Amino acid sequence: GEAVTIYESLFEEFVPDKKFDTIVASFVLEHVEDPVLVLKKTLEWLNDSGKLIAIVPHANSLHRRLAVAMGMQQKTSDLGDTDRRMGHRRVYDIPSFEHDLTAAGYNIEEKRGFIIKLLPQSLMTGFSDQLLHGFMQLSEQMPMEYASTIAFVCRKSGK
Repeated sequence: GEAVTIYESLFEEFVPDKKFDTIVASFVLEHVEDPVLVLKKTLEWLNDSGKLIAIVPHANSLHRRLAVAMGMQQKTSDLGDTDRRMGHRRVYDIPSFEHDLTAAGYNIEEKRGFIIKLLPQSLMTGFSDQLLHGFMQLSEQMPMEYASTIAFVCRKSGK
């Protein structure tokens, strides 16, 4: 209905006709060429009291740690075949995500990890809904450092 407006544009070219209370950048920043530039643009799109919710895959998730332990990757931040097929240019760990958000002019108000992913996605496609739901519930009990996805809630610096 009228509560939702859909825009179609590259982030780098987007010029909205209004300011927003909330922007959700869900699985965006790992794809763009210059994430700090895109984040700086989102500052212009927010109301003064607005917030950004940024969500990205997490480099230090359990399944990436397992890939390193098995010798399939040198570092958890290495891009795998699936990353490249999906157009990922990077994978964030918590410090690098914090860096880009603060470099763009955001204060981080909240950090959260979610989804425990033990194996690559290709090996989890046959998992039951009950098992996948269990991994989601488990992620609420574990430190965010192990989650496959990290989300930060941010506001403009000085606001």
